[in-house]
Amino acid sequence: TARALMRRRQLAPEAEAQMHRVAGEGLYRSGERTEGLRELRTYIAAVSDPAPEACYLAGLGEYEDGNYAEAVDLLDKATAADDPAVVQSAYLYIGQALHHRGDNDAAILAFDKAVKTDGPDRSVREAAYYNYAVAKSVGAQVPFASSADIFENFLRLYPDGTYSDRVRGYLADGYMADKDYARALERLDGIAAPGKRTRAAKQRLLYLLAADELAAGQLSSARRHLDTARSYADADAATAAEVTLLRGRLEAAEGNNGQAAAEYRRYLASKTSKPNATVARYGLGYALMAESDYDGARSAFAAIENDRSLSAAQHADVLNRLGDIAFAKTDFKEAAALYRRAYDAAPAS
Repeated sequence: TARALMRRRQLAPEAEAQMHRVAGEGLYRSGERTEGLRELRTYIAAVSDPAPEACYLAGLGEYEDGNYAEAVDLLDKATAADDPAVVQSAYLYIGQALHHRGDNDAAILAFDKAVKTDGPDRSVREAAYYNYAVAKSVGAQVPFASSADIFENFLRLYPDGTYSDRVRGYLADGYMADKDYARALERLDGIAAPGKRTRAAKQRLLYLLAADELAAGQLSSARRHLDTARSYADADAATAAEVTLLRGRLEAAEGNNGQAAAEYRRYLASKTSKPNATVARYGLGYALMAESDYDGARSAFAAIENDRSLSAAQHADVLNRLGDIAFAKTDFKEAAALYRRAYDAAPAS
């Protein structure tokens, strides 16, 4: 109807501008975004005080086209609307546009206004709060603990919301960077349907948590976390191999040398790059010595006898253990030679 009126070319300029507005809003809301945006631009250019609702739709169009400066200008005019739903959504998109432009401080203010506007759409407020938290953590130079409080509060408000699993991921990354592995794991455990990336992150966290526990002598907790880590073996083969190596160290710490040797061998047989093969052979040598398998122990230690990644003290220790094995087999000449080399490798040790 508006277009039919404009074709008559008998309208006053003010009336014609309003018909461009009617046509623009009708087209935009019907899904014909490009045509609608063209009509709305014509209307806005023709009047000195465009209607906030028209500015809102035009602002959305500019935002979707990536014209963020124009979007902010139009959406700012839309915040004068009487409809709180329009005002709240306008502030949300202003914040997103400013965030895209890298102006996070201004974006935070816009998201904050969207959160505080009493609009009827719960999902808009949730999106605003999510964006507020992200902008706060990315844009502001604040410690993780400060932004963690915002994200944790978001989860209290929206435990099962659209963005809740993303927030759990943010928190897990932050806690992991702070080496708070238990809290990071707790957040990832809250994700209802974890994908492969999340499963790999859980596997890595379980491994790191178990490593800390093993170092602290908390062997039962370390075993429990390593058992769980093994259930994620398909998530990342490299981490799965390191879990096996750590399991070998745990078994050795508990005096289960036969089991420790089996774990070390499983690690060495894995098809990954095995960056800690020297550690595995070192542990294997000790486990086999404890089991009186001197031939196997000698083979493990001999494989790293000239490994340049060993410190002087470690090199001396390997030679010393080879000497012990020769001594146990009554090859005293060989034992004496190895002990001399061990002494020369690190006299201070």
